[in-house]
Amino acid sequence: MIMSSAATDERRNKRSRSRQITSGSGHGAGSGSVKVGVGDDIDDGFSKLPDDIIVDIISRLSLREAVRTCILSSRWKYLWTLSTNLNFAPPRTVWKPSIKRKRNDIHYHGRCHREQMSKYISWVNKILQMHQSSNIKVFRINCGSGDSHNETIVTNWIYTAIAKGVEKLVLDLEGIGAKKHYGFPQECLSSIKYCSNLKSLSLVRVEVSREIVEYFIYNCGFLEALCVKYSAELSGNLKIVGNSQQQQQLKLKYLEFHCCSIEGVEINSVPSLLSFKFFGLEIMLNIENVPQLLDISVGGHKSVRLSKLVEPIMPFLPQLESLTLHLHLDQEEVPFPSCELPELRHLTFQVVGTDCKDLSELTTFMKACPYLQKLTIKLVYVGDKTRRRIRKYRNNKCCHEHLKEVEFVGFVGRPIDLELASHLLETATNLQKIIANPTCIYSVGSYYEFEDDARKRAARKRAKWIEQNLPPGVEFILL
Repeated sequence: MIMSSAATDERRNKRSRSRQITSGSGHGAGSGSVKVGVGDDIDDGFSKLPDDIIVDIISRLSLREAVRTCILSSRWKYLWTLSTNLNFAPPRTVWKPSIKRKRNDIHYHGRCHREQMSKYISWVNKILQMHQSSNIKVFRINCGSGDSHNETIVTNWIYTAIAKGVEKLVLDLEGIGAKKHYGFPQECLSSIKYCSNLKSLSLVRVEVSREIVEYFIYNCGFLEALCVKYSAELSGNLKIVGNSQQQQQLKLKYLEFHCCSIEGVEINSVPSLLSFKFFGLEIMLNIENVPQLLDISVGGHKSVRLSKLVEPIMPFLPQLESLTLHLHLDQEEVPFPSCELPELRHLTFQVVGTDCKDLSELTTFMKACPYLQKLTIKLVYVGDKTRRRIRKYRNNKCCHEHLKEVEFVGFVGRPIDLELASHLLETATNLQKIIANPTCIYSVGSYYEFEDDARKRAARKRAKWIEQNLPPGVEFILL
């Protein structure tokens, strides 16, 4: 009984140590050399694998799951510290106060956020102090910078990632309760020359200048993906121009700029570019010599004329496999392509509209896509007092024989989306699946995605209309 009790206490101590590391509580961490593979308490298939293979497996887990492997055996105790995947996804508790309390309770939200951010920072610091690997493949931070003290901490995190040859760097600095966004430090440029392994860079709510962005583009020879969102400081005319005389060609494949202050974008001689996405102000857009460009997404705020953004990409429409257009139905007509899009397989419309309008113009655009296989409608429904019955589209009976899947995100079950669903059920003769997702498009991918509310429940009730009018052989998925 005494031995059994001692073993139980040891297991409890191991679980306690694991919880202390994964919960983000406390400050600081143990330091010193780490011995790996000092023993083996379990006899299974994993025990026979070498440490480097086990570390590779651990690196595929979430960071919290990786830390929990320390309780499996004495051999596994420190293996997680060699993980190359440092994805510091914040716990749900960082946003939880907004769900539990009224959203206008500013003081309560601010206090809770500061407390949670303090725990988050302590957790990240503790993991970094214990981390033993000399390289990092993924380094992702998602938190608010808040004040100058936190900004210094974030800067130190960036230096740590760069020093360990990070391959994918993601800074998503939400800035909840913060007075300003984090500014990417100019002094970090001297360290960028060490980013020889950097393949993907994503800066969200990070103030970054055009000079810094271009410095990354031209000095990180293996950079394949660049994404900048919500940066007012990114302004002026951005040039992404390859040069055949350069010793090392640009390897950019994915470019995305969202809600920045850019006045113009010039992309020329980037043969590796596969995808370009832009959402923001009306700009001067010039794209040339991108033979592999297959995916484009363009749009802007209500004051932006979509036709001005579509015009520069017209020459590339015949080669596209995926296209996304952001529309305001009450602002302008859907720009109709002057040519056929024979390679297009996936067409997405992100639409802001009310029941005063219908989506019939979208089906007119679809006529130019004879081999379209998937249609996605992302609806931002602006409620109004209009009440009308569902009506059929007139003079639009084009058959979409290759269309197999239709997805509605932000589904509301109002005439605006039910009419389009009805039309496609009639004209898409080989349709296999229709998906209705009542989640707001801005909540998809966030902690609010699976929160239920009255609007979602009402939309699900109205979705029964689609189920009742479903042709044989078509699958209906209601999320």
